[in-house]
Amino acid sequence: MLDSYNVDPKRDLSNNREVLLDNGNSYHVVKPELSQYGFWTIHMDKGQVPDELKGNFTSPKEARLAITNYLNRKSRKVTGLKEKK
Repeated sequence: MLDSYNVDPKRDLSNNREVLLDNGNSYHVVKPELSQYGFWTIHMDKGQVPDELKGNFTSPKEARLAITNYLNRKSRKVTGLKEKK
């Protein structure tokens, strides 16, 4: 019998990853638990998400790449990355 409900917190990644910015704000790369297709979206702590970052991404890596490209064009810096459990 295959036990597919085992979760290893040391190996499993969270569905909410935070990209910290130099101005104290942060972007959240989130995969909703009820997401039927497994897409990731971007949200912000404060303010509205720029049009370039709205939409769905197939992986958190693609979402972070979109954030990084956007911030490079705006001459902004990422100060850190964090996973929220």
